[in-house]
Amino acid sequence: MFLNRKNKKTNALEPEKAEDKSINLPELSLNPDAFKLKKSPREMSTYSLAFMGDAVYEALARSYIVANSQSTVGRLHLDKLEIVNASAQFRAAKVIFDYLTEDERQIFLRGRNAHNAHIPKNKSAEEYRYATALEALFGYLYLSGKTDRLYILFDIIMRDINERKDNKKENE
Repeated sequence: MFLNRKNKKTNALEPEKAEDKSINLPELSLNPDAFKLKKSPREMSTYSLAFMGDAVYEALARSYIVANSQSTVGRLHLDKLEIVNASAQFRAAKVIFDYLTEDERQIFLRGRNAHNAHIPKNKSAEEYRYATALEALFGYLYLSGKTDRLYILFDIIMRDINERKDNKKENE
């Protein structure tokens, strides 16, 4: 398309006609039943809930950052790291704990009590357990379809993070 541009005589005021290069894609063969849960989120393993919750929490953090920032990709990544790491998730778990329903607390405590085979060297076991608890809770809420509750809890977390940032700026 670009290589032949010099050879064509075109009028700058007329839009260039696109060449029709249709691609024959195979029919969608994905079975929607593949995404139906085989058991209720309450019956799932803590690790499955935390696995899903890790992705949900990061997606919420990224969405929040993109919606509230006009930064470079590098700055966006650094902002995400302030929210999505074991230490920050440990603080977040402590912040939301008093807001949890009894059902949510049960899931949270299951996540906190899960035995993790691998704990990063630069994090304490307590931080890592609380981060896992937070992820298990977010996975449970997401898989249960309780997205409104996810947004409420994430909002509480972000208010706390932003308040800490503001306090830090005032003390500098």
